[in-house]
Amino acid sequence: MAHLELYHHFSLPPSSNYFFCLATPELADVMKTSALDHSVHVPYLMHQLLAISARDKSRRATDDDRRASYLQLALQLQTHAITMFNASTLLLPSLTSTEQGTPIMAFAAMLGTHALCDTLTALDEPSAPQPEVDECQHRSSLQDFLARWLDYIRLHRSVSNHALAVSDTPHLRPLLLHGRAMAERQPAGHQTDALLARVATLQGLSPEVLAACLTAVDLLQVAIDMGNDAPAPAPAAHGGTTSTNTNTNNTATTVATASPEHLPMWWALSVPDAFVEALSTGLPELVAVLAYYAVLLHRARSCWAVGAAAGTRLLQVLTAHLGLKYTEVLAYPRKELGMGHFGAVYDAVRGWSGRSSP
Repeated sequence: MAHLELYHHFSLPPSSNYFFCLATPELADVMKTSALDHSVHVPYLMHQLLAISARDKSRRATDDDRRASYLQLALQLQTHAITMFNASTLLLPSLTSTEQGTPIMAFAAMLGTHALCDTLTALDEPSAPQPEVDECQHRSSLQDFLARWLDYIRLHRSVSNHALAVSDTPHLRPLLLHGRAMAERQPAGHQTDALLARVATLQGLSPEVLAACLTAVDLLQVAIDMGNDAPAPAPAAHGGTTSTNTNTNNTATTVATASPEHLPMWWALSVPDAFVEALSTGLPELVAVLAYYAVLLHRARSCWAVGAAAGTRLLQVLTAHLGLKYTEVLAYPRKELGMGHFGAVYDAVRGWSGRSSP
């Protein structure tokens, strides 16, 4: 009975993009229909469909017991889904793209949304300033979040790579073409200039790894550009758009852009592997990259899987961790999120701490 309730909840979302976070509502319409059609015959897809439905209901529940029950059910269903998916990938060489491409792509999209939601709950702590929290606690908070985020990004990228390997089907071609058009965009704005300059000065990295890190920053700028191209979001908006401007490619007169909820995932899936591994070392210059990722989260705050405060909380943790040496780098993210000038905020908190001491 619980599974039937979850299936019904999934089939009637506020928008077709609700559980997928794809670039446009048109792509999401196709994906939702395909997911419902294929889930009857593909066990791992059905389990993930039910899992993400339970995860959403856990966020909506107002009763603590019901919230915990849905959360546990979501975890169990997702674990079964991943186990079944891993077993099914052993059969991929003997299956056609038509048989596997669409189910895997739908599975990857839902798993990514679900895993991002789980990851961002690590930031679900009171956001009020707490001067008594020492630097070691801030560092621990960031390390915990970074470890969870790296696990999320590796899982999502792994499953997405499987999907791309068998995705040459008519149903998926528009999605792939749109993704290619997004990847072909070049940075246009200057919001990441201070970050780019800081990363460019990194010492001790091989030329290949440094190039990967600079590419990650460029892709952040592209994501910010795409967000700037989109119409001002309404409170209930879930869709994407394409925007005509003076930038021209040799294959199109429009420049691909995307819904706000898609951009954090697009960036996480697009950055080079070498950047992901370099970020895992915790270098401050690379940790600072996540401050601009926080901008993408903030712009996606209407998405249930992100939540209203995830971007702000991440930027608070990063601000405390990086300190005044990164005032210039953090200036744009703090302004975008309405958090004020870093130096002024730091001085105010330090002064408050001093007055409260005997």
